[in-house]
Amino acid sequence: MLAKDPAQRVQSGAKVCELVDALSSRREGGAPAAPVIPASPPRPQPEPSFLGSIGDRESTSRPSAGRRAAKVLFGILAVLVVVLVIVLVQNKGVDPTAGGRFINNGNGTVTDTQTNLMWATRDNGSDITWDDAKRYCKNYSVGGYSDWRMSTLEELQSLYGHRYSSQSDCGKTVHIISLIHFSGYAVWSSDTGDIVETAAWQYNFDKGRSDAKDRRDAWDGRALPVRSR
Repeated sequence: MLAKDPAQRVQSGAKVCELVDALSSRREGGAPAAPVIPASPPRPQPEPSFLGSIGDRESTSRPSAGRRAAKVLFGILAVLVVVLVIVLVQNKGVDPTAGGRFINNGNGTVTDTQTNLMWATRDNGSDITWDDAKRYCKNYSVGGYSDWRMSTLEELQSLYGHRYSSQSDCGKTVHIISLIHFSGYAVWSSDTGDIVETAAWQYNFDKGRSDAKDRRDAWDGRALPVRSR
């Protein structure tokens, strides 16, 4: 039933429209929108200080700089050790392969501190018979000494060592300290016992053994003078 007063009719019509809008929104499954709350502005962050940034850089760079310095120092020490070994060998020092047992005296002689023998730093340089080898050793005068002699078989054996290895002029690998240079591989000894009268003992630095050989046979025979200190 409509109201008689026009103003009341307008108010009633407005209420009806509101009711219709509410009913239609419910049917469509919609819901009234939630009120939008404005986000609060971000808080300003403090600016890093100049001193603080320097400290951070120093704290991160110090460990890497220390490692680099340690590597450089280690490299320098390694080079110094290698140079020292080379100088000792080249300047007639101690043979590093022999644990300091053999010393190059710098005058063409090598001292064996274990047997107290002094050896020539090289053999005679070519094939030689036993008689000529004995004569060669007796007349040897290197280092200012005149009491050189032919070595015994036992003395030659004392020079042999598996850990020593050098190349002789004939191409053989001889197991003797590098301070003594060989042109061959077999050296005559003064020993002549337990074999035929015309033979003498040689020591083979290639195989590490003693061999009996005719004294008149010069093939592969060498002379290596020695003297007792």
